[in-house]
Amino acid sequence: MDRTSRAGGRGRRRAVVLLRVGAAALAVALLLGLGSALAFGQSQLRTNLVQRFQLRGTVAARFLASYSAGLLAQERLAAGRWLSGSPPSIPNFVELTQDLGFQAAVLLDGQGRALAVYPSKPSLIGTKLSSQYAHLRRAVAGHPTISNVVPSAAKGIPVVAFAVPFAAPGGERVYSGALAVSSSTLGAYLHSLISIPGTEVFLQDSTDRTIASSLRAPPAPDLLARTNPQLHGALAHGEDGTYAAPAGPQYFVSQPVKGTPWKLVLAVPESVLFAPIGASEVWVSWASFGGLVVLSVTVVVVLMRLAAARRAQVQYRDELISHVSHELRTPLAAIHQFTSILLDGIGGPLTEEQRRYLGISLRNTEQLNRMVTDLVDSARGANALRVEPAALDLVPLLRTVVSGFRERAAQEGVDLTVDLQPNLPLVFADGHRVNQIVANLVDNAIKFSRAGGRVEVGCRADAEGWVTVDVSDTGIGLPPGPEAQVFERLFQGDVEAGRGRGLGLGLHLCKVLVERQGGTIRAERRSPGSRFSFTLPIAGFDRYHPAVDGGVPRRVATS
Repeated sequence: MDRTSRAGGRGRRRAVVLLRVGAAALAVALLLGLGSALAFGQSQLRTNLVQRFQLRGTVAARFLASYSAGLLAQERLAAGRWLSGSPPSIPNFVELTQDLGFQAAVLLDGQGRALAVYPSKPSLIGTKLSSQYAHLRRAVAGHPTISNVVPSAAKGIPVVAFAVPFAAPGGERVYSGALAVSSSTLGAYLHSLISIPGTEVFLQDSTDRTIASSLRAPPAPDLLARTNPQLHGALAHGEDGTYAAPAGPQYFVSQPVKGTPWKLVLAVPESVLFAPIGASEVWVSWASFGGLVVLSVTVVVVLMRLAAARRAQVQYRDELISHVSHELRTPLAAIHQFTSILLDGIGGPLTEEQRRYLGISLRNTEQLNRMVTDLVDSARGANALRVEPAALDLVPLLRTVVSGFRERAAQEGVDLTVDLQPNLPLVFADGHRVNQIVANLVDNAIKFSRAGGRVEVGCRADAEGWVTVDVSDTGIGLPPGPEAQVFERLFQGDVEAGRGRGLGLGLHLCKVLVERQGGTIRAERRSPGSRFSFTLPIAGFDRYHPAVDGGVPRRVATS
């Protein structure tokens, strides 16, 4: 094995290693990406579940704020209408309190003294209640106010009060209605607020007392620090988060109720909140991911083995082609050489019949040599066909090809002519490959033309940067069907109508070689005969060229 072969072997082994490393790296990257996507998806789902729970709290807090503001407005309107008399009507006061659903109420004058109390307690009339209740002081000062949990004036039951100032002919007055939220409409709303099992809802005032909750047996208003110390401690550190409870981790969120000293607190077991992505779902997701990992590794291994088998197949094919080419061309060259010697008369004088037989032998030898060339080129594949384009003068090349077929054309009774446009520009093409294309087309044209027929090779340039080569004949024409089918691999037309049988590779190779040089080839029906035309780029034009610089456009100098 020579140095070049050893270097090639090392290069192939290096390419195999790089391919395997690249495939493994790609597989790892894909798996990491999928794993990250899976983890990110589960994280996003958790975030979405938390946001939905927070939204429930926000909506509920807004409802409480809207309800409270509406109740204050309703109080003020009704008090101004029914309690502005002098002296105020006690029956109106009682009826208004009951209609508004309050369990306790007081009516104060502009100095904060009691004018009426519900339930009735005569001993409080004239007492300055505003000095005992902060919310009444603010109302006397002209501000509608909602209180924390306070004892009612008459019976001392825990209530929250809604105090509003209103104008009366004798001066400003204050009406304050109070209720126990847990047994009111608001309490019923809190009980039905959240449908998630295990969720607890607390309405807290600014002193940490529980105004109402969603518990089945509402406790008396008490400090949250005593009834739920874990939640109380978590609230001290933020508006939402998690805390440890005897029943397991809990997630909580708190929302202030606008216009009141209250805040709404919701708490739910994390096992319930995140049930949609519970342990079974997570296990299934990661199990699926694990299966995908195994499948990906298997696919990578299979692909690598297929690639190795493909490389071995290509190597075997190349070695076989090289061997067959050598074994066929060596005797063909000898036959061609000795036949030419005999025709030249070196071996002695020949009769006309002997000369005719030797001519037939020589032509068939040349045809067989072209078939071997076509077979080898076709077996190597389009990408393996070496094309080395350069600035090329087509005129001498075409004349040389045509003159090589003149004797054969004359023997077949076919008139072979050349018609070239004057002053043809140089083309950017591979001279050897162009010779191969034209020879193949001329050979076919003669083969499928009858005696007395005509074959013409023409060439012309256009203003768009292309030179077109035409090979026309007056032969049997193209077979039925689309013209493009004649360029398919192994396609053969009417063999019986032609002279000799081919492999069906010549026109296919012509198409491959033309396209490898940036041109196009087509077949046309004529009456009579057919015409094959292919284009080549004029040197000096910027254009895409498949055989140069990996397809990067370049300009080729004409000088």
